[in-house]
Amino acid sequence: MSETIVHLTGPRDELPQLLCLGQAGSGAAEFRSWSKQAEQLFDVSAVRLPGRETRGREAYLPSLPAVVDEIVEQFLESLGHNRRFALYGQCAGVPPLLEMVRELDRRGAPKPVFLAISGFPWQPSVNEPDFEDLSRAETIEYLLATNLVPAAVLSRPAYYDVFVGPIIADSRIVRGYRPADGARLSVPLIVVGAATDGEDWGAVTAERCVTVPAPPGTLPSREPGTSLLQLFADLLTGGSEIR
Repeated sequence: MSETIVHLTGPRDELPQLLCLGQAGSGAAEFRSWSKQAEQLFDVSAVRLPGRETRGREAYLPSLPAVVDEIVEQFLESLGHNRRFALYGQCAGVPPLLEMVRELDRRGAPKPVFLAISGFPWQPSVNEPDFEDLSRAETIEYLLATNLVPAAVLSRPAYYDVFVGPIIADSRIVRGYRPADGARLSVPLIVVGAATDGEDWGAVTAERCVTVPAPPGTLPSREPGTSLLQLFADLLTGGSEIR
C-alpha cells in the first residue's frame, strides 16, 4: 500500500476519487473533515509526502519535480481501471498538482475530470520570505502573523521542527512558482475563492475556468462546506458539467 496516497474514505473503487494536496507543511490529516462529509459522494484521498505524519523520519523531497514524480508514480499505481478522478490543491499544494496534470499529459496517462485550486497567488508574492534567511525568532513571528501554525505549537520547542520543518521545505520548493510557465492544461480549472481570484487563471488551461465561492471563515481544506463537496460530486459522477 502506498504511503504517499492515503485513502481517507476507503479505498472504494466503485466511487470516483478526489486526490487532495494541502497547504505548506500539511499531510493527509488536513483533509480529515472531507472524509466525514463526502464518504457517500466520492472517495477522498490525500497526499502524505516524506517528512510529516507517519513519514516524519524520511527526508524532505528536494524539488518540485521530485514531488510531482512521487505523487504521479504512486497515484497511477493506486488508480483503478477506468476510474474517474479529480484533483484539489490548497495553497502550496497547487503547484505540484498543476504540474501533475502536465506530467499526466506527457505520459499519455488518464487525466482528471477537473483540477480545483484555492489560496495560491497568480503571481509570486514579493513579500514572501526566504526562510533560509530568517532566524528562528523571525520564522516564528512570520508564522504567527500568517496563522500557518497555532501559537500553542510554536511556543513549545519540541514541536518546532515537527511542524515548522515541513512548512519550510514546502515553501522552498514552490517559492517563485509561476502557474503560466508551461503548457496549458488540458482539463477544466475550478478556482475556489473570490470572483476576482479566477480572472487570470483562465490563461493556464485550454479548457473552461470557473470560480466558485470559498466557504466563509476558514480554509476549504479544513472545512469545505456542503455545496462545494456536492459540486465536486456532481462533476465527478457526470451529473453536471463545468459551465
